[in-house]
Order: sequence, then C-alpha cells, then structure tokens
Amino acid sequence: MNYEMANLILDRVVDGESYPLNIVNKALEMTGDLDGLHEGMRSQGMDYPLPQKSAGRRDGGSNGLVD
Repeated sequence: MNYEMANLILDRVVDGESYPLNIVNKALEMTGDLDGLHEGMRSQGMDYPLPQKSAGRRDGGSNGLVD
C-alpha cells in the first residue's frame, strides 16, 4: 500500500465503506496518523492520582481495584 492508496481507503472509510481493521490501521500508519498499533494505544498516564485504598468503601475495606 502506498500513501495515495492509504488516503483513498481512509476517505472511503469516512464515507461509510467498510474495511477490515488491519487495513484501516495500515492506512493510518502510512499517512502518519497512527504510529504503529501498539504505539497508538499506549497510555499516557493518569490525569489524577488514584484514591487511597480505603476511599472506595465506607467501612475502610478495599474495593478490590487498588491494593
């Protein structure tokens, strides 16, 4: 796939045409809109700190999410 074909595919996707996810991801990589599947999905961290362990329940026990 070249750059022009990638743009054509992405234009068709925007217009509602269906393509397999791997083709769309490859087209996004080719146009520079996705830096590899794993890079694009990598977390950038949290906007706020996690609450203390006892913050999730009134009785002070763990809510099972943060130990």
